[in-house]
Amino acid sequence: MGGLLMFEISYKITIGSKSLQAGDLTRLIDLRTSASLNIPANTCRLVLSPPDDLSCAPEDQVTVELGYKNNLSKIFSGTVDSVEWDIDRVRIRATSSFQKLLASNFNLLYEKSKAGDIVSDVAGRLKLSSGKVEKGIEFPVYVLGDSCSVYEHLRSLARQCGFDLYADPQDQVVFARYSPAKTHKFEYGVNILSLGTEAPTTSLSGVEIYGESPTSFGQGADAYSWLTKQDVQGKAGNTSGVVKRIADPTARTLEAASQIATAVLAAEVPKQRGTLKVLGTPEVKLGEAIKIGKMPLSSQNGTFKVIEIRHILNRQQGFCSLIYWEEK
Repeated sequence: MGGLLMFEISYKITIGSKSLQAGDLTRLIDLRTSASLNIPANTCRLVLSPPDDLSCAPEDQVTVELGYKNNLSKIFSGTVDSVEWDIDRVRIRATSSFQKLLASNFNLLYEKSKAGDIVSDVAGRLKLSSGKVEKGIEFPVYVLGDSCSVYEHLRSLARQCGFDLYADPQDQVVFARYSPAKTHKFEYGVNILSLGTEAPTTSLSGVEIYGESPTSFGQGADAYSWLTKQDVQGKAGNTSGVVKRIADPTARTLEAASQIATAVLAAEVPKQRGTLKVLGTPEVKLGEAIKIGKMPLSSQNGTFKVIEIRHILNRQQGFCSLIYWEEK
């Protein structure tokens, strides 16, 4: 930890055509960014002592890079939402392009489409950049109605497939199964400032999904409008214990119902969760893993999934990162 404290904190903030860097006359007063699997849009809040040539307006592009010396990592990309000017400072709030998913409603019907193809089509309609988009389950028919936002529909698709849905630091759509490319190590007495854990309290043991199509009983995938008294039922886990039962009209085959049941159980089974506060670590991203070691309580050690990451940089707290995690 002592070695890291000697590092020179650096940043590069670009707002429209203006770039602000550590050491510039324009001083960064406060910077806070947040990205979460459970909150639709990534956010950034900046408080600056403004220079005379800073021109900032809604829809201007914003990117933020943080790090030490010349080693910077991009942690946020988005556009300006609001600007508040005072005599001695300017407050800027920016969000990622996922806000378009919240503000949009479509009436669309997809036939014989995989979940990833639906996501890619929606992203194209909204002019969102796509990053890692996996295929997922194939649906004989899938409807996006305007009674829900596009985000709610895509979030439901992700849940059915067992995928995560979020915007990466490049502001690209990610729709993929958790498969961490990197695991970041943190150890007690080295680079951990604080750790809080939360033990699971629920006792869900199984999931049952009920669909409403005869396609699994010889009618064919094209007969999606038919109903049947026979159950299209998918099960996962121990269905003799505490079971969650869900009616899902998109589950029109036994295979799809079983896949959805497995994904829902994996999402809702009781998990250990916690919050890790560390020295500023901008390289930690959503979809990656952390490994906690050398904690006094052995139950607090392990490898966990990053479900939210916040970065804070100001004079009071210095540069620190809050990592919210859960066991996987």
